[in-house]
This record gives sequence, structure tokens and C-alpha cells, in this order.
Amino acid sequence: MDQIGFCKSSKPIDYQYSFHQLATNSWNLLNKLGIEKAVIVGHSMGGMLATRYALLYPDNVDALFLVNPIGLEDWLAKGVPYVSIKDWYKNQLTLTTKRARAYQQKTYYAGQWRDDYQKWVDMLMIQYRADKEDSAWLSAIHYDMILTQPVVHEFDQLSVPTWLFIGEKDNTAIGKAFVPDDIKKQLGNYPVLARKTAKAIPESHLILFNDLGHSPQIQEPERFQQALLNALNTVFSKQSE
Repeated sequence: MDQIGFCKSSKPIDYQYSFHQLATNSWNLLNKLGIEKAVIVGHSMGGMLATRYALLYPDNVDALFLVNPIGLEDWLAKGVPYVSIKDWYKNQLTLTTKRARAYQQKTYYAGQWRDDYQKWVDMLMIQYRADKEDSAWLSAIHYDMILTQPVVHEFDQLSVPTWLFIGEKDNTAIGKAFVPDDIKKQLGNYPVLARKTAKAIPESHLILFNDLGHSPQIQEPERFQQALLNALNTVFSKQSE
């Protein structure tokens, strides 16, 4: 689903954005559609939201699938300085297509690039071309949410079956541009974070893609799809026992 503030949904700039609110909106939508339980899948920031949803509404979750979620570490606690929304905004106003592509190539695709990746850069930048100021402001608010509303400290409270799908070449760490090199080297270590998170979550399953980056579902869709289907089969075969 497109969350408020994203993609084709409304983008109010004065909304109280929080993972709790977005999770509540998600629950309201599923409730309106008559969907009592679901497998909740979240990628990247969506992984933080999916985790919050599972913490708030465990009885409505068949299983939690986290695809290279961010927030597997508390960046502020690890030395990333607090960056004000106004400063994030100034930074996002300078975003260019070239910069967005370079970041995605390095982080999403482990240094690889194919022509079919370009549409994901375009999807981001078309919003900036439509309304640069509002897009930059919303992006700043989302960064603030990510840094100040961690879920990592509550992983041990998850009570639903959880699958982690992790591309180990991911190096996402929000705010790492604002820290010295000695701290930067300690952030975004997904091989370590994946295993640490799997141990923290009571009923978890870890699926690793050792050669893929932040977006394994885009980089190797057939391979990811098979892993996803295998996990779904496990979820529902256990329910039928």
C-alpha cells in the first residue's frame, strides 16, 4: 500500500508522521477491506513500519516478512548526531538524478547497474520535479522518523513468526554522511546485523543473499520470489497442521 506521504497517496506536509500512525492507518485500511489477518511484508523503511505494525497488532499478523529492513541498529546511539528536519531539508533540496543513481547503485545493487534499474531512480526524481520543496520537506520528515523512532530495542517483543530476507552487500546507515570515518566503518554492517537481529527475534528465520544489496527483490527477482514462496508455504503449511 502507498502510505500517506508516499507515491500516489496524499502528501500533507503538516501531518504528524510516525510509525505508530502509519501502522494504525494500515490496520484501518485492512479492517475496512475485511482482511482480519495477513502476512505483512516490509522493505527498507517499510521494514520498520511492518515491525511496528506487528508489535501493535500481533493478532492480525500471520507472519512478518522483513526484506533488508533498515533500523536494525540505533544510529543515534551509535554516534550519528541528531540532524534537524530543517538541515535534512536543505540536504534533500540538493538531490540530483546523478546522486540518486550513484547511491542506489552502491547500496541497492552492490555496485552493479542494469538499465532496468533506472525506473526506480526516475520514480523518486519525478516527485522532485513535480514539487521539489514539498518532496524535500517530506523526505526530511521521514529521515527524522527513522532516526528518532527506532524499533531495534523491541525486536525481542515480537510474537509473530518472522522471516528476514537479507542481501548481505547492503550498507544502508542513515546519517553516516555526518560521522567521521571511524564511526562510519561500524555502521550498516548487514552480515553482522542480520545475524544479530535473527537472534533477537524469538521466532525468526534468516534467509541470506550473500551477493545482493539493499533490494534483492529487484536485483534478482526470480531468486527472491522463490525464497518468498518457500517462506509462505512454510507459514500456511504450519497453519493447516
